[in-house]
Amino acid sequence: MTNDFILNTVVKTFRVLEFLSESESTYTLTKLAKILKISMGTAQRITNTLIQLKYLSKDPETKTFRLTSKWLRIGFSVLQDLNLRKIAFPHLKKLNEETNETVSLGLIDNDEVIFIERIATKHLITTNISPGMRRPIHANSIGKAILAFQDEDQIKERLNHIQFTKYTNKTIVDKDKFYAELKKIKKNGYSINDGEIEKEIFAIGVPILNNNGVAIAGINLVIPKARFSKSIVYEKYLPVIIEKGILISKAIGNY
Repeated sequence: MTNDFILNTVVKTFRVLEFLSESESTYTLTKLAKILKISMGTAQRITNTLIQLKYLSKDPETKTFRLTSKWLRIGFSVLQDLNLRKIAFPHLKKLNEETNETVSLGLIDNDEVIFIERIATKHLITTNISPGMRRPIHANSIGKAILAFQDEDQIKERLNHIQFTKYTNKTIVDKDKFYAELKKIKKNGYSINDGEIEKEIFAIGVPILNNNGVAIAGINLVIPKARFSKSIVYEKYLPVIIEKGILISKAIGNY
C-alpha cells in the first residue's frame, strides 16, 4: 500500500492514543505536541476531537490529558469476545444442562450489555435473546452484575451517563436507588432482573471477575415467569450459576 492511501491526521491521532496508552504520566497539549513532533494546531484539533468523542479527558486544573475507559473497551472487547466465549462455553453448556434454562454470556459496551454467547432452553417457552443483541445496563441482570463489581470511579462515571429508561413498573429509574441496588449486588454476589425490562421474565446474573475482583463480563440464567419457582431458583439454580461464574473466572486465570 502506498502513502497515497494513508490519512496523516488518522496516523497522528493514533500516535497520540498509543503514546498516552503506553505512558504512566499525563501530558499537556504543549508537551504532547513537542514529544510527538506535531504542530500545536494539529495536537489541539486531535485532542479536542477525542474529548468530544469521549476517548480522552482533560484535567481542568493541570490541563493534562488521559485516556478514558471508552478507548480501552475497543481492544479489550475484541480479546474478550475471542477468548472468553471459548473458555466459558463448556461451563455455560453445563449450566444449561443442569437447569434446562437459557443461559447467556455478555459484556458491557458503553451503556449497554452485548450478548456474545447463548445456549437456549429446550422448553417451548423461551426468550428472544441471541448473540449480538443488546440490552440496557440498568434493566439487565448481566449489566447490573458487571457494574456492581467495577471500581467506584467507574461506577460513578457510568451512572452519570446511563439514561434510566422505564420499561416496566419494576424498572429502577432513580440513580440513587440503582446505586443502592449495585451495593446490594456486590454484597450478595449476584443480581436479579425481576420483570424490569420484560414483565414475564426473571433472570439471575453473576460476574466474571479478574484477579482484582473487577468484573470483565457476566453470565445469566433466564426463566420465564410461567415456570418460575422461587424455591427452585434460589435453592437449586442460584448456587449453580454462582459456581459457574467462579469456574469461568478461574479458567481465564483471573480469580
